[in-house]
Amino acid sequence: MDAVRYYIALVLVVTMPPVLLYWLLIHPFIRFWRRLGAALTSILVWIVLGLGGAGLFLARRSLLGPDFGTNYFLVALGVLFNVAAIWLWVVLHPHLSISTMLGLPEIAPKKYPTALITGGIYSRIRHPRYVQIILYIWGYALIANYLAAYVAVALWLPGIASLPGWRRRNSGSAMARPTRSIAAGCPGLCPNGVGGEIKPF
Repeated sequence: MDAVRYYIALVLVVTMPPVLLYWLLIHPFIRFWRRLGAALTSILVWIVLGLGGAGLFLARRSLLGPDFGTNYFLVALGVLFNVAAIWLWVVLHPHLSISTMLGLPEIAPKKYPTALITGGIYSRIRHPRYVQIILYIWGYALIANYLAAYVAVALWLPGIASLPGWRRRNSGSAMARPTRSIAAGCPGLCPNGVGGEIKPF
């Protein structure tokens, strides 16, 4: 179990910061990336992320920090989080293409046109995909029970909180207006019974 926890913590520490960096590189500079095009943007950004992940891997011994040991209560809780995340994936999968998950409609909206999703879980919560990601990474962090794993996933909370605002600003006006119009009635991360047109991000 100790080896499993170690490798889970290692994967979180090496991958979580670069994946968050992907979105933080894309959204604030979307006009620049749109001028470059989706293909060149993807190449440049993934080179940066690969270098970042490689650097974190090389520094893994100093980054992983304290190991709090196997805690089977946390393991069970982490498994429950991951089961919930898998269920959300099953619900979300029919609505989300690979290009949408990679953010290509934002980089090249004409080449990868997308539309608001109006049904299913998106009528009750604006950003179920973010909830799924949070459940996944916190589930694995609880199983790993390393300080560095907790820190790596904790960085995602302010990062994820900033993404919806960037996405609304980067969307075309035709999508931004209806997205803002339902914001007051449909919560971002906690579902309720309020319906509405929801942006597919």
